[in-house]
Amino acid sequence: MKQCCLLIIACMIVQIGHAQQLKGRIADAQTREALPGVNIQLLQAQEGCTTNKQGSYELRVITSDSLQISYLGYITKKVAVTVAQKMPVIYLQPVATNLNEIIVSSARDKQYR
Repeated sequence: MKQCCLLIIACMIVQIGHAQQLKGRIADAQTREALPGVNIQLLQAQEGCTTNKQGSYELRVITSDSLQISYLGYITKKVAVTVAQKMPVIYLQPVATNLNEIIVSSARDKQYR
């Protein structure tokens, strides 16, 4: 039993040892402006973070993982983490949607006299 516990602890230490700090920035591909509040999720580790006001993020990653980057109104992007280092700026493409017509309606629950 004692050997089993030591083996589990050793595996956890090895896993933690491979985790490194990843820093980067997310911006709009057309305007090059920073995007605050972008969701960044590690696919294997099931952890994530959001970008700050300057579009920057900092996250502990394992080098074999992938990032899924999503933001409302932009195309979701997946990026493989090869070497945990300061990644360059990742640019998100806006979703091109054309709305021909918008209908706004209002419903009342009570009748007013």
